[in-house]
Amino acid sequence: MLQLNDLKDSLTARGWPLPSFPTAFGSLGRRVADTHARVGAERVDIAKVRSGMERAVFSFGLVNPVLSLPQMYNIFVLKHVAGLSVITVGSAFFMSLLWTAYGALGKQTAVWATNAVWVFFNGAMLVGVVVFST
Repeated sequence: MLQLNDLKDSLTARGWPLPSFPTAFGSLGRRVADTHARVGAERVDIAKVRSGMERAVFSFGLVNPVLSLPQMYNIFVLKHVAGLSVITVGSAFFMSLLWTAYGALGKQTAVWATNAVWVFFNGAMLVGVVVFST
């Protein structure tokens, strides 16, 4: 596998000098480099970031399907499916099935759980579009 340093060495050996970050981005780059030098190279705790990101994705992923409730109301109460395509709703249903399976196989709860909710909503919308479009 090609490493970044190998690529850099290969390019500089061919006479293609790579600019440093401050040079490439002008005064903004110099300010960023100076700030980084003053603050020090503080390490970010990736585990904390990942944990927070997973909680946010999981929470918003479970709440997001609620935003499709007005569409469900239009389909099942008003029986109004104009503008909805079986292909579009069907592909959304299929993609949510794939993502659910992918998340389950990879043991990624945030992926499979949120997409399982979408399987339900997209499946219901697909049934409604098929039933009420004829």
